[in-house]
Amino acid sequence: MADRGVMCSMQQCTEEMPRFERETFLSMLRDAPYGLAVIERDGRCLYVNRTFTTITGYTQQEVPTIAAWFDRAHPNPAYRRKVMETWNDTISGRQGAAVFSAVCGDGKVREIEMRPTVLEDGKTVLALQDVTERVMVEELLRQTTSELEAVIDAFPDLYLRVNFDGTIIDCRAGMVADVPFLPQGLLGRRLQDVIPGASGRAIRDALQGVHTSNTPASLEFPLPDDGGERHVEARILPLYEKHLMVIVRDITESKRMENELRRSENLYRTIFETTGSATAILEADGTVAFANAQFESAFGYSPDELQGLNFWDTLLPDADQERIRDYHARVVAGAQGLPHDCELHVIHRSGDVRDVLMTMGAIPDTRRCVVSLLDITSRKKAEQQIIDQLKEKEILLKEIHHRVKNNLQIISSLLNLQSRYVQDAEIRNIARDCQNRIRSLSIIHENLYRSKDLGRVDFEDYLRRLVDGLFSAYNVPSDTIRYTVRAENVTLGIDTAIPSGLIVNELVSNCLKHAFPHGRRGHVSVELCRGDDGEITLSVSDDGVGLPETVDFRNTDSLGMHLVCSLVDQLTGTIELFRGPGTTFLIRFFELRYKDRGVIR
Repeated sequence: MADRGVMCSMQQCTEEMPRFERETFLSMLRDAPYGLAVIERDGRCLYVNRTFTTITGYTQQEVPTIAAWFDRAHPNPAYRRKVMETWNDTISGRQGAAVFSAVCGDGKVREIEMRPTVLEDGKTVLALQDVTERVMVEELLRQTTSELEAVIDAFPDLYLRVNFDGTIIDCRAGMVADVPFLPQGLLGRRLQDVIPGASGRAIRDALQGVHTSNTPASLEFPLPDDGGERHVEARILPLYEKHLMVIVRDITESKRMENELRRSENLYRTIFETTGSATAILEADGTVAFANAQFESAFGYSPDELQGLNFWDTLLPDADQERIRDYHARVVAGAQGLPHDCELHVIHRSGDVRDVLMTMGAIPDTRRCVVSLLDITSRKKAEQQIIDQLKEKEILLKEIHHRVKNNLQIISSLLNLQSRYVQDAEIRNIARDCQNRIRSLSIIHENLYRSKDLGRVDFEDYLRRLVDGLFSAYNVPSDTIRYTVRAENVTLGIDTAIPSGLIVNELVSNCLKHAFPHGRRGHVSVELCRGDDGEITLSVSDDGVGLPETVDFRNTDSLGMHLVCSLVDQLTGTIELFRGPGTTFLIRFFELRYKDRGVIR
């Protein structure tokens, strides 16, 4: 009924037309590929064709007026006002066709293109077309174009579209591009004419080659720039028909860095090859990545032979394998506190076993390490010879100390025998003093003979034996005069020990002879210590009768005190006397450095 009513309305609209024209017009309206609607001047919808209903999903009954169409197709009030404004602009001729998003009868949103046409009698024919796919394609194209432009802007390149003969059709530069040629004013010129000299000819040939083979190509060429030169890379890509894309990039800085890298590589290659030791770069599993030529002269293997082999399996005997492999793994893992080098054995290609000093270091930011091997076989043999010679000399030196000690004891015994035939007490005392001095020297040589260090004397042990011997020599009863000795952890070289021992011998002898007359009881103390600055302090003290104030120990007839002052001078030290109660001598000095006495000729 609705269709017949619509057709009646259309027949009324066209009743003045001839029959053939009327039927043709009505058929065109009904079967047109566009959605058509006829709108009365007052906004009533007189007719909608089948295509209109197919596109929108609405019949004439559902959109009896243009207002009803707006309400149903554009339920959002704000968007509806925008559509109605455009509708009025279109009706008035101020705007052509317009595309809107419309809510269709099935609830889906489609993009509808609307073209209204106003007839002479005031009616409007509204043509609709579903352009949803076209709009989607256009949006996709817009997004793709936007992304492409963003990519172009992000790269430091110049993009040129040229004909196969090199004519520049279009150009576009990235935002960070720094290519100083080809401004927009050069459009229409040939690329090979813009670039001077041999570079232009190379560009021309490359363009022709890409056009003929339809295969991309690239080339580098220099460009003059403010009296200098810049380097440019051009990548040529075939496009559709006869067009080509030329992508140009300034590579001046990368070329400079490449040259610097090449020079650096040559430098390190030279160092690597001329270190004077067999040097290799190893992977984490011990595979040889590189080896220098020193391996052939040192161990009989050429670098080519070693490359790709396991370094440890090839060169190390079984006895060193586990230790060195563990060391290698710890170096690669970045372990701290490892020794920088170690000694091991390496098997020469001939089968000989060589003593080698190996230095290994990790290469930062890699799993590789550098291994350097230095053949020390000759050095080890020389060291062993030196050790053997030192042992021989040590034995000889011990024997010398032993014989000196024996000779001194013989001299002391001779003095003792001789003194028995001397009636003069003073001469016997002089002989006894000489014996004590000889004994102090003898004890030093005996200590050195027994010591592991032939150059130094354990001074506490020496002082105890010296003082104990003096107490015996003077027949001092142990219940009358006591003594203490203290020199903890002090050792002295022989050049310092001999004068120091003689000083103690003289001072303790004086104590025993003069400090305790008529059986007086007392105590003698001998102390020696070393300060933080290395200064040595020797103290010999007693609690006896003391030295009279009238006696100047530096100017006395006593041979012993003259000897003490002379020995202090020999040590370049100082001596102080502290009187009462008792007597204390305080000597300060630094250990003497051993001096090369030269060779007697």
